[in-house]
Amino acid sequence: MVRTAPVSQSQEWVVKNDLLLVSRGIKNTAYFINEQPPVPTLAAQYFFHISISPHFSHQVMPEFIAWQINQKRIQDYFRKNSEGSTTKSIRREVVENIEVITPSISEQFSLIALQNNISLQQEKCLQLIENSKALMNKIAADLLK
Repeated sequence: MVRTAPVSQSQEWVVKNDLLLVSRGIKNTAYFINEQPPVPTLAAQYFFHISISPHFSHQVMPEFIAWQINQKRIQDYFRKNSEGSTTKSIRREVVENIEVITPSISEQFSLIALQNNISLQQEKCLQLIENSKALMNKIAADLLK
């Protein structure tokens, strides 16, 4: 991130519960902002800044929308509708036409809890692999002195 002083007041500050969607590249990942940025923050032009309307906040969890955008169905839609020969990018209209499925809040919560659990398991597995590599390197270093 680059710190700068905006030349005008923006109505598009990134705040807690917003989403940032990568607009360029081969994977258009959505990121959920789960805490308030410590200083006023703007999204760079490489991101779509998505906010859930307060009118829908009781029907949809923003982290569920981010999860759904990152799933194969919508990622395939982005790939099919991306443009550019060197660097692929998606247009705003493509993002605006995403078909979002909204199960009940309890189902959304359960899916996000499951995703968080899976992410934690993946993190722990990677830590175990790194610990095993470090152990093998230490054994090799001691053995081959």
